[in-house]
Amino acid sequence: EPAAVATALAAGVQVPIAAGSWCLTLLAADPDLQDRLRAEPGLVLPFVWEVLRLYPPTWLLARITASEVEVDGTRLPPYTPVVVSPVALGLLPRLVPGPDRGRSSLDRLDPDRWTGSDVRPGAWLAFGAGPHACPGRSLGLAQLTLLTSWATTTDLEATAPLQVDTD
Repeated sequence: EPAAVATALAAGVQVPIAAGSWCLTLLAADPDLQDRLRAEPGLVLPFVWEVLRLYPPTWLLARITASEVEVDGTRLPPYTPVVVSPVALGLLPRLVPGPDRGRSSLDRLDPDRWTGSDVRPGAWLAFGAGPHACPGRSLGLAQLTLLTSWATTTDLEATAPLQVDTD
């Protein structure tokens, strides 16, 4: 169907551009991190996961329950609209390794959180989940990893302090 194809193509371009912009911006703001990624290429993918956790291109996922479910003690009947936030989920200690597991505060960039064998990158639904999960997940991760690897071959420099205006 043309509308579905157009949506998929737009998402396939727009979402990696947004996430890639964050990868480049965060690298430019931290020369020490650039040096570290050059020295430890295996840290590139954990860096990408961390960028997606802190700055997901999709901040809200709208869904409708298909059957009765219980969410954190609250019963939701079938056909209930639900909004899920990857931003909020990315700050939950039960999904993301934080200070209780020897990592930085959850509001800080720390690619090392995703280097252990006991971690689940993407648990905060960076690409959604289930039948409506992003079909371009693998392609998006490959693009972002390649972009970040390329970025470490040059010296990026921020021209101003990094600020995020979510208004």
